[in-house]
Amino acid sequence: MSFGPNVILQRPELAAQIGNIIANWTLVEADLLSLYAIMMGDYLSVPVPAPEWSAPPSHPVARQIFEQVQSFNARLDLVEALLKWRGLPEEIELFSQTLRKRIKTAYHSRNSVAHDGWGISSAHTNALILSSIHGHPVIYKLRDFEQISQAICDVHLALGKFSHSMYERRLITRRG
Repeated sequence: MSFGPNVILQRPELAAQIGNIIANWTLVEADLLSLYAIMMGDYLSVPVPAPEWSAPPSHPVARQIFEQVQSFNARLDLVEALLKWRGLPEEIELFSQTLRKRIKTAYHSRNSVAHDGWGISSAHTNALILSSIHGHPVIYKLRDFEQISQAICDVHLALGKFSHSMYERRLITRRG
């Protein structure tokens, strides 16, 4: 087995999968920020002007606040706490009991991909070897990366649907 700088570039298709997973994860982080900002913006006394094509009104400093929270778990706690203040019981339950668990599962998979060490082995020419500090090396093939990426994309879609339903309910309430 070989580990070290640039070694994964010897498996370019799999190296690209790592990049894809990391890029897809940014969508989940953006979804959480958007959800937080929308809930914060719900209580603005004067709506912030925005073009018609833009996202729902959001609080102008929500991003700055959210990004000051360094831990991902703390960010989830922040969203959930705001949701408990802002949301309906079924929204709170959906986020707390279902979405949060799916987010955490995807988060842990993404963290292993992004932060553990990768290597290659001549015995596994179509795989990368994950050298986890938690145990024995693990062999990752294309399908493993695709499954992680798909789980992240599924979380992204679920968060989008969740945010959209909250926003639609808010529009109905405002229109009377």
